[in-house]
Amino acid sequence: MAIDRGMIIGNQIVETFYAAGHGGQYIFVCPALDCVTVITSKWVGNPFGEFRPQMLLVNYILPAMLPPTSPELTKIEPAALEKFTGQYEFPKWKIEASVRRKGGKLFIDLPKCAEGELIPVEKNQFLYSLKGYGDLRIKFAENSTGEITQMVAYFGYANITFKKNT
Repeated sequence: MAIDRGMIIGNQIVETFYAAGHGGQYIFVCPALDCVTVITSKWVGNPFGEFRPQMLLVNYILPAMLPPTSPELTKIEPAALEKFTGQYEFPKWKIEASVRRKGGKLFIDLPKCAEGELIPVEKNQFLYSLKGYGDLRIKFAENSTGEITQMVAYFGYANITFKKNT
């Protein structure tokens, strides 16, 4: 998840900067780690191709350079999970996501991706492991009455905001 110019890796914020070219070139600079990483990616005709370099950095390169950490998991009562369920849409790319509860767990279903469990790390925040890309943070936003109105997927420097339909 990007925080200003930094990225959250485990429980640590790592200051990073990047530049991207039109052909799929990415240059990442992490001053505190004395690290410069250059990654190329074919993004034309490759769903989520522009995010693969960011996910490589977040899930593999930077964690290998940092002391190990584990996300602190939280427990959410099964009945409280119901408010997160429903259909979500990212209109710009016409992506639909479905979140549903199975017993005491939440699951997300995205197009062309395997269904995956949402692991709670905070009251409205979950981890989701997207095969081929790595871990994403999913955060649900509430309105003033406590109803869930959006789901935001954070990965690499990007975030995608899905609006809740039902």
